[in-house]
Amino acid sequence: MKKTITFSTILYLCLASNSVFAHGLFKGLGSFYNGLLHPVFVPEQIITIIALGLFLGQQAYQGHKLFFTFIFSLLLGLIFNGFNISIFSANTEKNLPIIISNALIIISLIASFIVILKINIPRIIALSLLIAGGLFIGLDSTPPNALIIREQWLFLFGVGVAVYMLFLYPITFGEYFKKVFWKEMVVRILASWIAASSLMVWAISFRMLN
Repeated sequence: MKKTITFSTILYLCLASNSVFAHGLFKGLGSFYNGLLHPVFVPEQIITIIALGLFLGQQAYQGHKLFFTFIFSLLLGLIFNGFNISIFSANTEKNLPIIISNALIIISLIASFIVILKINIPRIIALSLLIAGGLFIGLDSTPPNALIIREQWLFLFGVGVAVYMLFLYPITFGEYFKKVFWKEMVVRILASWIAASSLMVWAISFRMLN
């Protein structure tokens, strides 16, 4: 009974809105909720999640191990963010957001084209693509500096939960719709939209730099 009460208390504290430290996407929402919404409102992240999910769902081999590899890489990126650890050199720190955004767009394009062309690639290449995707999504999810440490970790936890849930849907969609030709075409059409969206986001990001 005590364990149940303790767990409920911890869960409530995570979900409770914090009006003092809610400096995320939506003021008035707690850090956890802002973390949940973060991947949905970052175009580079949401298109990468969908593209990688469709890609993993379409591949012929069982992708369960690769799924957890993606999640592990995501957690690693989020932990680096939480402890303010950089895997880049000091010279690239200024351009870090641009580097990560471009990397995510390239990953989404590669994954989308693999789905469109329906290529069964070696597991090692799929592994590299998913590791890179998870790591860069984690690194791209920097919590607002105005948050205290506890709120920053709640934000990152919310991001982790959101990406985990969002990643499951395109995988299931890709697995289910690859069994029949006309259903398979639906997946490839969706992948073409993701590829087009990736190119649009890339073009807009270059336009904003000029």
